[in-house]
This record gives sequence, C-alpha cells and structure tokens, in this order.
Amino acid sequence: MRIGVIPTIAPYFLPQCLPNIEAHFPESDLRIAEDTTETILKKIKNGDLDLGILAFPVDTKDLEIRILFNESFVLAAPKSLKLKKTVSLESVQDANLLLLREGHCLKDHILSACKLPPEKQNRFFEAESLNTLLAMVNQGYGVTLLPEMAIKANIQTAYPHVKIHKFSAPAPVRQIGLVWRKTDIRRNGYLTLDL
Repeated sequence: MRIGVIPTIAPYFLPQCLPNIEAHFPESDLRIAEDTTETILKKIKNGDLDLGILAFPVDTKDLEIRILFNESFVLAAPKSLKLKKTVSLESVQDANLLLLREGHCLKDHILSACKLPPEKQNRFFEAESLNTLLAMVNQGYGVTLLPEMAIKANIQTAYPHVKIHKFSAPAPVRQIGLVWRKTDIRRNGYLTLDL
C-alpha cells in the first residue's frame, strides 16, 4: 500500500496512525511518501499512490474522501509581542505573517481561514517547513499559524522565544482526511479505518 502524506501532517500524525493502518491492513507492505497535496492527488489519479492523508478543503474531483477530524490552528508569536493568551483573527491582520511557500496547501488554508488576501503575507520570506517558520518567529521576524498537532511535538523546547496563543471562537480550522481512487479495492477498509 502506497501512502502519500503532506509535510504539515506527516511528522505529527504518522507516528500515531501507522500502527492502526498496519493492523487494519496486515497483508500490506506499506510505503510512505511525503509530498505536496497537488503531487499526491496527481499520483493517486495516476495509480502511483493508493491513499493520501491530506488537509481539506482541497479539490478532489473524481476521487473519494473521508474526513477524519477538524484541527484548529494556533498562533505562534515571539514572546516579546506580549499578546493575550487567546487572540482574535483580527490580531493577525496587522501582523507580519510568515507562511510556507506557494504549493503548500497550509498557506492557502491559513489565508482562507483568516480571510486574508495573499498580499497580506510577508514577502521577504517563504519557508519550506514549519520548523523554518518557527525559527524565524523565534528570532522575532513575525508570527505564523500552526496546525494544533504541531504544538504537541514539544516545539517550545526547541524555540524558547515562541509563545503559542489559541484563537477565540470561531477559531480557524482545517480538516484532516483520507483520499483514494473510487475504484480502489481497499475502499471499504479506508472507510472503516480507525485513526
């Protein structure tokens, strides 16, 4: 079974869900590939991957999906900003917002969730990973939004000058789910997989 996972999910969700996938499909030889949403979808359509673990919303025309759960975003800001523990979406509007580069769906999800036009993003820097974004926030270059699963990875030890703030309701969210070809013989297994 060939599984594609996006980089903003893979390091945080794979360690907990892989044992369940292995138990649910004991006869399968798992092969995992980390890639962008666009590439994963293309490979699933072409038959080069069987299953994708993605963040939604995303256009999955001609494919089947199963949403597993909603995940909130949190704000990562330099401690020097002295923000309240809970912040509003409006507080992001005037901030120096650091995002992943074009091609990462997390960038689009953040801009959409915060109702920000693309020009609101910081233009001097685009990152390839959440760790790079956090390193820049740690040095005081701006703020960023992170998926909640990322903060459970003990980031504050690695980035001591970053403070995590929850959003007041309604908090921005993304959905985490599975995607596969409608003709995949494991379809029923994907529908009943407990992740």
